[in-house]
Amino acid sequence: MKVLLSAALILLVQGAFLNAQEPARELKKIIVAVPSISVSNTPAVIAKELGYYRREGFNAEIVLMKAGVSVQALVAGSVDYTGTPGATMAAAVQGVGLRVLMAYSDRPLYDLIVRPEITSYGDLRGKIFGVGSFSGLSFEIPQVMLSKNHINPKRDVTMILVGPTETRLTALRTNAIQATILEPPYNFIAIKEGFRKLDYSGTYSQTLQGALTVSANRIKTQPEEVGRFVKATLRGLLAYRDQKETALSVMKRFLRIEDPGLVAQIYDYHRATLTADGTISEELMRTIIDSLRESGKVGRAVPSEEVFNFSFVRAAMNELTRK
Repeated sequence: MKVLLSAALILLVQGAFLNAQEPARELKKIIVAVPSISVSNTPAVIAKELGYYRREGFNAEIVLMKAGVSVQALVAGSVDYTGTPGATMAAAVQGVGLRVLMAYSDRPLYDLIVRPEITSYGDLRGKIFGVGSFSGLSFEIPQVMLSKNHINPKRDVTMILVGPTETRLTALRTNAIQATILEPPYNFIAIKEGFRKLDYSGTYSQTLQGALTVSANRIKTQPEEVGRFVKATLRGLLAYRDQKETALSVMKRFLRIEDPGLVAQIYDYHRATLTADGTISEELMRTIIDSLRESGKVGRAVPSEEVFNFSFVRAAMNELTRK
């Protein structure tokens, strides 16, 4: 009897252990590619850290991947979602089956950062300007800023491909470039190191900075999963906006910044640009598409639904606000 009781107890303990592990075994692994460790994708990081993805049945892994590579990986199915709206929208306008599901910010986060000896736009003539890519926001925004200040981006400066934000800051430090646009935290780090903030990009235009993107095929074949993932990410956005102390704690770890004052500065800078409900206006969608059509030499009309699909985030917002 003792042997039987012992055996039964072992089975019960094993059963309890297996039951406890069951949710973890059922979690679906999801890979989210982001171009750099920056504040732009903090809502997704918050969603992961606060367990919102796990609550919806996902084991989300956030990985670093260059914007152009992540677009290819998204099409191929090597990654499930990305946080690279600029490259994604540019590809979608070209006819690639990609969609923006959710918008984190509706204003650019970039500051124009230059070497200390540069004090005006005129000083940029003949200088080297580093960009993150030859498409998307890190390429389009500098051209607007330069043009609006009477600097021809094709003639007056030399634009070279440098790569992600952190790499551009390194190039600025070594004088390999004399100007670039940097987003938090790198803009604040650069200013603290003595580089000059020449201008703020948000003065010139609205745009989409920070977003959740996916392939059109995934929307078609796995709409239920997409809906749950968007809802978890939206919860992350709302928590990020409304729970400052929690956000600062997560940001400190994700951005790898020990200075609490700097983290708070970055949070306030970013929070002012957040969307109210994860969407942008139809007018801004059209502005973005038309700009990308022009830069990409796309002659055909591109309807907004070929680039954006906010139906999932609208449904998620309706559900969350009813609770």
